[in-house]
Amino acid sequence: MKANYEGGNIYNKYESKNPFVKALMKLYFKDFDALINPIKDEINSALEIGCGEGYVTQHINDLGINVEGADVSEKIIEIARVLHPSIKFSVKSIYKLSCYNKFYDLVFAIEILEHLHNPEKAIEEMKKVSNKYLFFSVPNEPFLDLSIF
Repeated sequence: MKANYEGGNIYNKYESKNPFVKALMKLYFKDFDALINPIKDEINSALEIGCGEGYVTQHINDLGINVEGADVSEKIIEIARVLHPSIKFSVKSIYKLSCYNKFYDLVFAIEILEHLHNPEKAIEEMKKVSNKYLFFSVPNEPFLDLSIF
């Protein structure tokens, strides 16, 4: 990892040309959709915290869910805004979500818990701002490391 790394994806699996990575991502989003589609009509607002460059946020938006993206890195949020201009992105800390006094039907934390110093506190904050659902995802990519070469 580079010393000046500020977040986001080190390897952009979302735009990879590698056929193996593309197949893995297609499967990931198929599984993701299978979990979200049954409840999506109940969701009037959603937040993806730790959204990085906004690729999953865009996918959630494409499902017809009104979603906002947030990340702790201002630099990464600037990139997300350029890549996905129709979506609202903001700089927020997962540890201070309740300070923003905004509530969502669904709060996503996609592949971020494993990066946090205090995931329990983060989950407590997510619970405070969610009216209905929390969605967590952690990496399960045993072959992805091999596919980046």
